[in-house]
Amino acid sequence: MVNRQSLQDSFLKALCREHVLVSVYLVNGIKLQGKIEFFDKFVILLKNAVVSQMIYKHAISTIVPLNSVFDYNNLLSDYSDSNYYVSTSTTKSDQIK
Repeated sequence: MVNRQSLQDSFLKALCREHVLVSVYLVNGIKLQGKIEFFDKFVILLKNAVVSQMIYKHAISTIVPLNSVFDYNNLLSDYSDSNYYVSTSTTKSDQIK
């Protein structure tokens, strides 16, 4: 069995490595912005110009990069076998109106 890195870890590592500004939406609706400085199994350390915040992953709803500076196809390349569903194509219905 191949020991694969999780998609979550790959995504977060890319955001850390590229110092991408992100919006983090919490389950209670609060929006936080900053750069992910560190993460582990349970928390994410989000840093902005004023403060660093430790956010528990169970409190996060969504993480949205404010710009795409890395190749999602490389990020998803480990997930292209039959155990995962990966769609990199967009159709008209997938686009935000």
